[in-house]
Amino acid sequence: MFMGDCGSLMLGYTLAVILVSLGNGESPIPFVTLAMVITLPLLDTLLVMARRVRHGQSPFRPDRTHLHHRLLDLGLPHPAVVSVIYFVAIFFGAMVIKIYRASGLGAVFQFVCHRLVYFYRGVCFAA
Repeated sequence: MFMGDCGSLMLGYTLAVILVSLGNGESPIPFVTLAMVITLPLLDTLLVMARRVRHGQSPFRPDRTHLHHRLLDLGLPHPAVVSVIYFVAIFFGAMVIKIYRASGLGAVFQFVCHRLVYFYRGVCFAA
């Protein structure tokens, strides 16, 4: 199913409202945790756009290089692809909470930067 511009903009707006709501209130979730939960889809979008520009294509041109397309091309069924992406996002969120409670904000940023470098090397420079 193709959402188009309106569908993807509405989805992004809804996600932003949910994250802001979760970050405020009586028992707010730390901003760093919320940021890590959305890091995977946001980074996937930015890396796909960078890959397109690197290959001389428009960054807004549709293709099948997003993470979910690559997982589908590996033969995973759609529910499994969604489960993998959810699991990775939840895992990163849980890791950030654990690191934040154990070592503080500096360790969280070190963890995030370390993971992003490996993700960037593996995804952006692959094919």
